[in-house]
Amino acid sequence: MFSQGIVHLFLAALALSSLAVAQFSTGMTFTGDAKSAISGDFLQNTCGYNGFSSQFVSSAESRFAYVSPDFWSHDLPCGRCANVNAGTNASVTVMLISRHSETCAKDDCKGDLVLSPQAYRLLQSKTDLNCSIAVSWELVKCPDDFVWGGVEIAFGTETNSTQLTIQPRNFQGQIAGIEVQFPDGRRFLAGGPGQDAPGSFRAVQISEGTFAPPFTIVLQQAYSLRSVEIEVTEPPQPHQVLTSSVAF
Repeated sequence: MFSQGIVHLFLAALALSSLAVAQFSTGMTFTGDAKSAISGDFLQNTCGYNGFSSQFVSSAESRFAYVSPDFWSHDLPCGRCANVNAGTNASVTVMLISRHSETCAKDDCKGDLVLSPQAYRLLQSKTDLNCSIAVSWELVKCPDDFVWGGVEIAFGTETNSTQLTIQPRNFQGQIAGIEVQFPDGRRFLAGGPGQDAPGSFRAVQISEGTFAPPFTIVLQQAYSLRSVEIEVTEPPQPHQVLTSSVAF
């Protein structure tokens, strides 16, 4: 078992308390077809929910979705949530955990989804899970029962003395940026999701020296501009997860 070091969390409330939940949405509605995944278990996914010791809550385990490769490559919404509608009276909120590999003949498949069987059944009552249904959906703030405990930082397998691969998880909105700060004033920005690292990890590379602790990982949330600071006091290890004590 890897030591998680000493994690200190500083939550800076830079935004007004009256920020609306709607700010977690992009304001864009996507349309497409949705069908069910083949089982209720997590399939192979790029968010790493099978690869780490995350205490994933049952609500999100039963209601998740895979988005189209086109949408994933544009936004890489690992751990974000979407409200999915089928018709006027059926809707379900799901967590987006990966891209699916489905191909289609349509010109625009960006809004297509593959839903967990539980989420699929909440939208319609057909017993045939292979049927496609027309849906519309938009990104929203994750429900409270989808986020358990504090923000997680998972280090990828490519983490070493000169590079950190970081995946933030268990948060309600969207991560706007990640920065590593050293006591001597040096700062290193993480690349965008998927840049210079496989999957949806964000890579932080250091040109001189090493990632020798202590240093601080700062995450900023989009829309609210709140930030979380996690102090790292021991060398990060691949597959290590640091968890803050406060939700984000």
